[in-house]
Amino acid sequence: MATELVGHHGELSRSRAPSRDGARIITGADDHTARLWSSAPARPIATLRGHAGWVRSAAFAPGGARVITGSVDGSARVWSAEDGAPVTTLRGHGAPVTAVALSADGRWAATATQTGTIRRWRVDQDDEPLVLAGHGAVVWALAFSPDGRWLLSGGQDGVALLQPADGRGAPTRLDHDWRVHDVDYAADGMSIVTASGDQRARVWRLDAPGRPRATPRALQHDAEVASARLLDDGRVITTTYDDALWIWPSRGDASPRVIRGPALASTRVSADGRLAVTRHGQHGARAWALEPVALHASLWRSPGLCVAPQEREALLAETPAQARRSFAACEARERP
Repeated sequence: MATELVGHHGELSRSRAPSRDGARIITGADDHTARLWSSAPARPIATLRGHAGWVRSAAFAPGGARVITGSVDGSARVWSAEDGAPVTTLRGHGAPVTAVALSADGRWAATATQTGTIRRWRVDQDDEPLVLAGHGAVVWALAFSPDGRWLLSGGQDGVALLQPADGRGAPTRLDHDWRVHDVDYAADGMSIVTASGDQRARVWRLDAPGRPRATPRALQHDAEVASARLLDDGRVITTTYDDALWIWPSRGDASPRVIRGPALASTRVSADGRLAVTRHGQHGARAWALEPVALHASLWRSPGLCVAPQEREALLAETPAQARRSFAACEARERP
């Protein structure tokens, strides 16, 4: 069932994310705080204080030990994902921080700004950051490869960049026709995904680290793609700005299953595909499970979200007759 995460005193930003295993959730808002939550049982763990402006971006280290937040105050902060204790503050960006990422072991951080600059930091040492190749406009997304040796970024300039995290080598450009909203790495490090306002997400297989194949798998949508996630089982989950969540099978020729409903454009999904986090109202978030039984309960409690019979059969494991009856009941319930 869906669980509401309420506690912020300002508007929630796009900085909300589950940890890779779905055990933790991070949210950020314009009340200058981030909040760390447990998903099972759903409860607040800590309020992360220290930023002097809107917390615009947040991400967990894939290993789960640390979390990073970025703010319009021009700083990023690293925290313990266990109890929210501060680890370090990364200063000197000179512009609002719009994207952040941590390597799997939490030792390396990447930050990017509204001006397109990308920096790599050593978290546990007070070194100057390494300035990497950047974008011609605001950077919206960052992701480390699982081994921490490569960094993937996406920006307002319609480009994704794949580059060595140590700066020793030229970046590879992956072009879209419009801004790139999100990027992600597969757990095996051999696939990446880019999500764009050109209504496409592209899955790129890597022949070797840093060497994407020339022709990606193109996932065509009917609206701007807001986010993309490569799941551990090979599926891809994307969201679009018309409030739809798309579940793409691992096979390239199979059709996606689509759920449409309020605030689904804001959804972020854990890498195991079990937990989704969605904006709820102005100040809160909602965590809900994607397994059939839990998803069924979530849909029943979500106003305005009536899933078509064919989609109910695939997503909720209902028989055709059950799917038709459930859809009719939902439609009747939502009819004014």
